[in-house]
Amino acid sequence: AATETAAVAQASAEAEVPPRAAESAPARRRREASLPMLDAERLEKTDPARSAALYREAILGLLEAAADPLEHEGVRRDLLQIFDRLSVVLKREGLPAEALEEIDCAASLGLLECQDYGIKGHREALKKRGDSLRRSLEGRPSAAS
Repeated sequence: AATETAAVAQASAEAEVPPRAAESAPARRRREASLPMLDAERLEKTDPARSAALYREAILGLLEAAADPLEHEGVRRDLLQIFDRLSVVLKREGLPAEALEEIDCAASLGLLECQDYGIKGHREALKKRGDSLRRSLEGRPSAAS
């Protein structure tokens, strides 16, 4: 399984994204930046650590793909979906504090207040998961005690 995962990751990294007709350079950069998200989705259950790393790679790529990436509706939509899936993976892996950090990061970018078409499900899921994680973490004894 590890060899297969490495092969998929290497093939993904080596794959060149062909340009689409009439696609601007910034649009191509945004599309290429979101590609790790596709591999991350496939690896969520078989290799959750790699999946989380790929989701984080996609987040960074999208944020670096343009001078003001959040002005693009497609970027906001992709980021919200990625933060949603990443927080699910982290929560499932028993990392609630990390999952909450990612949700807070999405909130700091203004994604939880975004009203774009087609993202309400991800936005609401992140809000509910964040509330649930906060409640569960508040009930835990701290590492200092």
